[in-house]
Amino acid sequence: MRILAFDTATMTASVALVDRDGDQVTAIAADEREVTTHSDVLLELVDSVLATANTTVAAVDGVAVGVGPGSFTGLRIAMATAKGLCFAERKPLLVASSLAAMALDVIDASGLDDGARVAPVFDAKKGEVFAGLFEVRDGLPEPIADEVAVAPEDFAAFVAEHGGDVVSASEQGAAAAGIGAPVSIAGTGALAYPDDIGPAGTVLRVRHTPSALSIARLAVEADTAAAKPAYRRPPDIR
Repeated sequence: MRILAFDTATMTASVALVDRDGDQVTAIAADEREVTTHSDVLLELVDSVLATANTTVAAVDGVAVGVGPGSFTGLRIAMATAKGLCFAERKPLLVASSLAAMALDVIDASGLDDGARVAPVFDAKKGEVFAGLFEVRDGLPEPIADEVAVAPEDFAAFVAEHGGDVVSASEQGAAAAGIGAPVSIAGTGALAYPDDIGPAGTVLRVRHTPSALSIARLAVEADTAAAKPAYRRPPDIR
């Protein structure tokens, strides 16, 4: 199955064309760019990736999009673009959590084993972060808590509420008795609030925005007409 995937949950637009055969996913072409507004570059990146692969939207088997949480404007642009391509070319729409995709990127980059926990954190602006909590199972992120928008100073409590402790993967073997399961942290929220998102030195030095490749790996088919972004808090514009 050949999938065109993109994510705009953060201020990095990521686009990829992949072949997905069961659990095996191979990137054919990919591009990403830091942006001021996704409307300026998303279709340009899509065209670039398709041109690199010498193909068209008509030739893909589906379009996958990250549904967030993240930038409200970015998510609306991505969803509208994905739906437009699917309606125009009669392709299925596939969706995935952007936080889950970020967690998968962390798993791959850090080589985390099954049972390890990952907390991706995006800067939500307005003094909040979007956060998720996942456990590695068969190399993939499985959610163990609902994704939330929380104040940075409440992030550690969110993790602790679900039996976790904000220490890095390198510290997992030294976790003290009685402390929750160690959690690896990454994402733009960790960069924006380094004093609140875990103790100093615990944030993993991996990519901090979700990749379109991970969106494609996790995406499942959705109702094209009914699909919508997962804002996790009331949007600014309704």
